[in-house]
Amino acid sequence: TIQVGDNSHTYIESSKHDMVEQEHHKQNKDNQRHLAQSWKGTKRAVVLHIETKDSATPFSVERLNELFFGMSNETTSLRSQLDACSYSQIDIAPSTGADFVGGVYKIKLDEKTQSDDENGKQIINGALDQLRTKFGNNLRDTFDHIMVCVPKGVKPFRAYAYMNDYLS
Repeated sequence: TIQVGDNSHTYIESSKHDMVEQEHHKQNKDNQRHLAQSWKGTKRAVVLHIETKDSATPFSVERLNELFFGMSNETTSLRSQLDACSYSQIDIAPSTGADFVGGVYKIKLDEKTQSDDENGKQIINGALDQLRTKFGNNLRDTFDHIMVCVPKGVKPFRAYAYMNDYLS
C-alpha cells in the first residue's frame, strides 16, 4: 500500500497476471469509493500533437507514433511494453480516422506559449476543447486514453496522469 496525501493505493497482481488496482479515498467528489477495477482488452488511444503560434510539441508526429504505438522499426514503445507487462492482456491501439496520422491527432491553437502555469492549463484545455468540437463533449465515448503532448516552453512541462481517468 502506498499512502499519498489523503489517498491510499493498493496494487495486487492476480493469478491471471492482470493488474487490479484498489483505490481508497477518504472522500471523493461523489462521496463514494472506487474499488477494484480490472483493466484488460484493447483500449483506444489518441496522442495530441499541439502547435501554438510560437512553439510545438518537441517530437514529430512520426516520432510520437513510434514512441507510443511502435509504428516503425521501433522495438520499444508504450504499446509493446504494456503488451509485455500484461502478458498480452492489454493493447493500446491507435485511434484511427481521416484526421489521424497513425494514432496522433494534430491540434493548432491560436495563442502563444508562455512559461507560466495558467498558460499550460489554457493550452491543454484549448486542445481538449478542439477535440470535443470534433468528436463530441463526452470524449470517453470515443477514446479510452488521451495523451497530451504539450509544446516546448509550456509550464508545467512534465508528465502527469489522473488516477482512474482517461487523460494524461
